[in-house]
Amino acid sequence: MTTFSMVRSVQAGVFFAGLLSVFACVNKPVVSGPLLALAEESGSVCEVDESVTTRSAAYSANVELTASVALPGRAAVDVVMSSRGAIAAVNTENSALLHWVNPATGEINQTVELSSQVSDVAFDGASRLAIATEDRLIFVDIATGEETDRIRLAGVNRVAITPDGHVAAIAGNIVHLFAPDGREVFTKQRDYTGVTDVEVRSCGEQQLVYVTSFRNATFTAINNRRNPVQIGRLEAMDFSGDVQWSLFGDRAERIKQNVADTRLYRVTLGRDGYLYIAGESAGTA
Repeated sequence: MTTFSMVRSVQAGVFFAGLLSVFACVNKPVVSGPLLALAEESGSVCEVDESVTTRSAAYSANVELTASVALPGRAAVDVVMSSRGAIAAVNTENSALLHWVNPATGEINQTVELSSQVSDVAFDGASRLAIATEDRLIFVDIATGEETDRIRLAGVNRVAITPDGHVAAIAGNIVHLFAPDGREVFTKQRDYTGVTDVEVRSCGEQQLVYVTSFRNATFTAINNRRNPVQIGRLEAMDFSGDVQWSLFGDRAERIKQNVADTRLYRVTLGRDGYLYIAGESAGTA
């Protein structure tokens, strides 16, 4: 069995009313209590809510478990919130299950089996899921649970989709962008140790693909010894595949001392219009 869990923070802003996670476990009992909604329906990834920056203290509060629902399956993968509630993806031995869960009661309303295991799920904010499976992207209608389309893509492990149907994906260290009709817009190799996540924004003329990554490098310390270091990076590419801006990722030659390994793992657009990234730093940066 797999447990679908909810932890609650004191922040009740536009993007998250809590943090949602799924855990793999065996025979975990159900904890009573409603699962909280994650996003305000009135929010938009295309409209920046500037008031969010005045509430920064609320984003660092401790969290506590409020509810937990046991789901059939072996290993939890991902969960998205939709107009039909939470949709959780769970891998089984050789396939995967999608569970539609009522956020208010924890009741499983629908389950759909997929033919292969999945590594990521994205929601377009309206009616479709984009799912990264072992060798293809598949698209599922959230109302019926039926597959509506697919794109073959060997090695795909991350996916993102916009409300207008643009799809970005990562396969190995290659970033792919597809148009709403499935046509490939660009393919770009990234020269990093690990390319970890992708997000895509298509808001009128504001069209960007965001990519998180890290690379292994070495730097010369003040004692003239070469030391290893990992350097995280966030970059934004336009729809031709050209990098428009980047954050972090300083050249190793600029590093002298007091450094830490950094990795960026995840990137997502919030319904407050801001870009959120997650990563880690080992030591002092």
